Amino acid sequence: HEGGYSEYEQNLEDWRLKNERLAERMHDKQQKVKEQIQRLEREGKKSNNANLLSQAMSRKKKMGIGHDKTSANKAAFGGNRIGLEANAEGGRFKLNSMKVLGDTSKMVDAGTLETAPEAVNWSLRCAEPLGYHGAVLQCQELVVGYSASAPLIKSFDLNVDIGQRIAILGFNGAGKSTLLSTMAKRLQPLRGEVFHHPRLRLAYFGQHQVDELPLDLTPAGHLRELYPEASDSEVRGHLGSFGVKKQAVHPIGTLSGGEKTRCSLAAITFRPPHVLLLDEPTNHLDLLTVEALGRALKAFDGGIVLVSHDRRLIGELDAMTLVVRDGRLQRSEGGLEAFLVQARREQR
Repeated sequence: HEGGYSEYEQNLEDWRLKNERLAERMHDKQQKVKEQIQRLEREGKKSNNANLLSQAMSRKKKMGIGHDKTSANKAAFGGNRIGLEANAEGGRFKLNSMKVLGDTSKMVDAGTLETAPEAVNWSLRCAEPLGYHGAVLQCQELVVGYSASAPLIKSFDLNVDIGQRIAILGFNGAGKSTLLSTMAKRLQPLRGEVFHHPRLRLAYFGQHQVDELPLDLTPAGHLRELYPEASDSEVRGHLGSFGVKKQAVHPIGTLSGGEKTRCSLAAITFRPPHVLLLDEPTNHLDLLTVEALGRALKAFDGGIVLVSHDRRLIGELDAMTLVVRDGRLQRSEGGLEAFLVQARREQR
């Protein structure tokens, strides 16, 4: 892997620190805006000035969503932007490009990383209980890959129960995405069997899920096409639970990377699943949105198998960690941190 985990850790830490500083600046600016609103209201009431009162009302509505674009309010703010999109100088905040470790090495452009939606709270519902207390997804003597002479992962067994959390780690090209695709029955195993409970409802977020969205459709139109029996209110309500509100009626091709990710997650979970298979779902998401995803997954009652190297997300789930190394799927007792330490040691 080019650069290895040392580069990955440094990129991830830089990204986290920049987002944390951004969140702190947002909080400070919100406090200043609140003080300005109070001052405008006091002065407006004292002098019976309708213009000042109108400015105060406008800022109440817009605070936390973005900067007020009116010339009057720009002047009142000293020409500076407010909200998550502003940097320390009042310009648009840009993250440096960072390398993301998935099964295919790729760069995520800073412009596709988005700020948090107006309300960063997601909702994931689990399907009705199956009335069954064993493993609902089983891998028996499974061998995965594309060539029988050079399998990516050799024979292993794995059971997934309702409520279980599993995080799968490994270097690029180790076979993590191939494993998830095989578990979802999107790809045939080289040997062995994948068993699903007959009534299992599974939601699979693949490595290229976002790329497969129909760019000419709106998110609402996409869900209506997938679920023609659903009403408009059901579709809009479900999209809204992932923060896709105003964007629901805009063509998917005009959305940011993070908005497309939320649209994809909404699409695969419209019918509540028992088990989620997620391959690098945090690509394109900013810190606050990743945290929202973490909270939603933590509250999800079903099973989760996650391919990710996001410390916060794995920590939020308190997941059992498995590592793909040297063609084997192995338990990592020390979790992500132990894996990163071992990876650094192997690189020396």
